[in-house]
Amino acid sequence: MLAFISLETDQGVPPMHTLHSGEWYLRYICVSCKSKQVLFPDMSKGEARITATYEVSCTECGNRASYDGDVIERYHYPEDAEARVL
Repeated sequence: MLAFISLETDQGVPPMHTLHSGEWYLRYICVSCKSKQVLFPDMSKGEARITATYEVSCTECGNRASYDGDVIERYHYPEDAEARVL
């Protein structure tokens, strides 16, 4: 079964603000401005299959679109990198 999830700050889901070294994240590339956007931490550390569709607004251009497991990618923030504020 596929899930459809809308992520918006007014619904209590804050956007990612900081990346931490060695952590895994789910991200997508905005279909409008092509910026890389982080959805949230990947608790499976890159192992789980993504079966949900997320509807989100880009933090760069504001474009609202839906992204599913075919376009959401995993991102492993380097172990030796310092925390990065987005």
